[in-house]
Amino acid sequence: MSNQSTRFTILLLVCASLQLTHAIPLDLLKQQAADGNATAQYELGERLYEARGVPRDVPGAKQWIEKAAARSNAKAQYRLASMQFTGVGMTKDAEASRKKFKECLPALEKLAKEGDADAQGKMGVLHVLGVGVERDDTKAVEYFQLAAGAGHAKSQEDLAQAYLSGRALPRNPTLAGEWFEKAAQAGLGRAQIQLAILYVQGQGRRQDIPAGLKWLENASTTGHPAHAAQAKDLLMRLKKNPPSKGPDIDALIKQAEAGDLAVQKKLALRFQAGDGVRLDLAKAASWLHRAVQQGDAEASYQLGGYFVIGRHIPKDMSQAARYWRVAAWLGYPAAQVDFAVMCAKGDGLPKNLREAYHWMLIARRSDQTPRRQQILRTLQSAISKDLDPDLIINGLTNSANFAVPADAAARAAVVKAASGDSVAQLARGKMLAAKFPVEAAVWLRLAAQAKEAGAVDADKALTAKLSKLESAEVEARVKGFKSLGDQPDIKKEK
Repeated sequence: MSNQSTRFTILLLVCASLQLTHAIPLDLLKQQAADGNATAQYELGERLYEARGVPRDVPGAKQWIEKAAARSNAKAQYRLASMQFTGVGMTKDAEASRKKFKECLPALEKLAKEGDADAQGKMGVLHVLGVGVERDDTKAVEYFQLAAGAGHAKSQEDLAQAYLSGRALPRNPTLAGEWFEKAAQAGLGRAQIQLAILYVQGQGRRQDIPAGLKWLENASTTGHPAHAAQAKDLLMRLKKNPPSKGPDIDALIKQAEAGDLAVQKKLALRFQAGDGVRLDLAKAASWLHRAVQQGDAEASYQLGGYFVIGRHIPKDMSQAARYWRVAAWLGYPAAQVDFAVMCAKGDGLPKNLREAYHWMLIARRSDQTPRRQQILRTLQSAISKDLDPDLIINGLTNSANFAVPADAAARAAVVKAASGDSVAQLARGKMLAAKFPVEAAVWLRLAAQAKEAGAVDADKALTAKLSKLESAEVEARVKGFKSLGDQPDIKKEK
């Protein structure tokens, strides 16, 4: 190999590690490929195959890739196997292509481990297809993330697809759009089309139809004939049937800030799904919290569910328990079932069979789905074995006294007490004292600690009527109390 060829190979390898191979002049690449440089032959063939900065030329790509593969270039060998597997530029032969994939795998995997982003992206594709390796979407995404982070455009597109479909990752159209945009800026026509669709539909971002049309126009001029044709077809259809504009998000935010409960919940759903806005579960939680402050039981249940599932925000069972307790007292049937289970398991709060039995009985009187009815039957059977008979009788009596708050003011009062309002806590304690003495004592004790007038005497009078077991439960509840606060407490993910 000549000194010039050696210097070019070093330059090409350095550029490849920085994902700058597209910056190498095409004439220089062609010259070195003609001189027999296997790395240049592969890169030239790959550019022609993927239409990166040049019109797509599959026969020409095949010619150069075959030369590189003959010189044991693992990535070229992968591309030949891929062409045979898909039937692009070669006769389709799944069995023969699988054999080729297996033959190049050790060298390809070695390159990937050494940090070759192109090889990492190819390993990701193999894991998606389950060709030559076990199908493993999680492993595939790990490879895509490594390669995409290093600037590999095709892997950025593949990672975007994983986010868009929710394959091995929580579905996130916002992150999908960000990765599509990186790949689109690198000139990949398919990524440009996908980004355009996200803009037009308002998925994961604000709707911007002009921006979407501009990306389609860019894609229509790409060197990849199939992608260009698809972009042109979409442009024609969109001009014939212009897309409808989504709602004015800024106007919705103003309505929600003004206290419109229905709009607050709609905005939460939009931020949860990335519908017309960036997907942002912290903002979704914030809008749900505002709805909870108005006494909305469904919002309280949904917000608790965010912390149970732990997608996009950290899992937090103790905070989930606080919201589900509120939703249960507000009369939400699903919350009553799920909170009963939490109490029975001690999940997110200290194990409390008395309270679990209490909510199980109340929930059984509500309209429940067949699945939840089965959960309740199983729960009743399990609790009854370990619960003191006197507590079972008390539970039957107390649960019969439960009633859903009658109006908006009563619902808001429940939330105010849970949010740390000592006046509301005192009022709630007095209201519940006759029918739910343990619950009442918790609120009276909290109001007394806040030095609310009359709370200390009311607390002492009620506590004197409780059993030692009930008093201990009140003490534990008060000690572990944490208010809902002004906003949901979303911890940063580690």
